[in-house]
Amino acid sequence: MKWPRSYNSSRQVYHLVLDSSSIITLTELDVLREIFKRLATQASALRVIIPSRVLEELERSSISIDQYNEAYQVMVFNANDMEINLPQGLGEGEKEAILIALSLMKLSNVIVITDDKKARKTCEKLKINALGTLGLVELLKKHKIISRIEALALIQKIPNTSLYITPQLLEKAQHKIETQKLWK
Repeated sequence: MKWPRSYNSSRQVYHLVLDSSSIITLTELDVLREIFKRLATQASALRVIIPSRVLEELERSSISIDQYNEAYQVMVFNANDMEINLPQGLGEGEKEAILIALSLMKLSNVIVITDDKKARKTCEKLKINALGTLGLVELLKKHKIISRIEALALIQKIPNTSLYITPQLLEKAQHKIETQKLWK
């Protein structure tokens, strides 16, 4: 699991650009509402950005997050605004998330949250920090948005979602949370 290169324990603000896969998994885990509620009400260093194309993808999947709009900011990014060739096969939501992250990198710490392998590899090539749902759970725990017990419970429930993660990776994440060693 790749961790944000610039992370340290100071109160830096991190912009989390979520794609639809992570939101769908959090919905399947039945924790999206609570996490968004806590992010909106706690003095957290985490700020959520949802690309407009991701909202469209979620609506097509019959998932509505409008009721949580105080917890996130919607951003629109026109692909014509930046001269960059993204690989074919990326969904529109992933493309917009990557382009938003690129545009914000100079201004703040940005992390793309995606479980899409191609999107994460693209982020790596472009030197954009990227985490999957497991990394997001660990990040939420690190920033005290969720407790250690809640983080461990979420990791145990992930095999019951549409997200496939190897048992070895689940064990590794569980061990990191149990031992509080979340960052390199």
